[in-house]
Amino acid sequence: MSEIYKNTGGVHSCGLTNSEKLIIFAEDISRHNAFDKVVGESLFKKINFENSIIFTSGRITSDIVIKGIKVQIPMIISVSAPTYYSIEIADNYNITLIGFARGKRFNVYTHKWRVL
Repeated sequence: MSEIYKNTGGVHSCGLTNSEKLIIFAEDISRHNAFDKVVGESLFKKINFENSIIFTSGRITSDIVIKGIKVQIPMIISVSAPTYYSIEIADNYNITLIGFARGKRFNVYTHKWRVL
C-alpha cells in the first residue's frame, strides 16, 4: 500500500484491521511513530481494539507490545522479527504475536488459539 516505501524503501507502515477490512493506515520513518499514529487516530475515532489486529512493517520490540497492552490490542503482526522480551511480555499479557508474516507464511509466537 505504501507508495513512499515503493519509491524510497525508507519508511515503516502500520495499520489497524478488524480482520475484514483495513480501518486505519499510517507510515513514518520511525516504526514507533507509525504505530503511534494508528493508535492515536483509533483513539480519536473511538475505535474499539477488542477485535482488532495491528500490523506493522517494523521489528516487534517490547516497547511496541507494551503500547499494545495499554490499548488492549489482542494481536500484533509484523513482516519482521519479534524480540525475545516482546514474546515474553505478549505471552504474559495474552497478546497473540506473529512475526515474519510474508505472503501465506508466518510464525505464531504466542497464543496460537486466536489464529484460525
